[in-house]
Amino acid sequence: MTYHESWGGILSRHVQHRCKICADGTGTAADIVCADAWESDAKGYPLFTEAPGVSLIVARTPLGEALIAGAKAAGRIETAPFAIDRLAAIQPGQRERRRALWARLAALRLTGRPVPRYEGLQIAAAARQNPLGRNLRNFLGTLRRSLRSR
Repeated sequence: MTYHESWGGILSRHVQHRCKICADGTGTAADIVCADAWESDAKGYPLFTEAPGVSLIVARTPLGEALIAGAKAAGRIETAPFAIDRLAAIQPGQRERRRALWARLAALRLTGRPVPRYEGLQIAAAARQNPLGRNLRNFLGTLRRSLRSR
């Protein structure tokens, strides 16, 4: 098995339930978000070639911008431009999880399972970015797992 196969074939099997219903895996509610900015293929999966590591820092608020500027001015960090449109490409799992969340939460509600309250994160709008079939698969998969774990 190659690294690429293990990325989705093995690692995704061990994702905890709470991660599958996380509405903010990319930190939209945070002042600053840090992430790995790996080189990826067209589907967003890491290339796993030897290369220097790159950490990504995203300021999501004016406070985050000020904190990053202060750290840079103090010589604590170095920054370089990053094309923000690349972020969605290197985090496809986070993007898809957010789009699937409404369907997953609906299945949990139907089975009487606890459901977190998410406010202001536009979960329904994210779900509308998914084709109906993908939302249905996420609903049915969560429903199946929820009924099986009773």
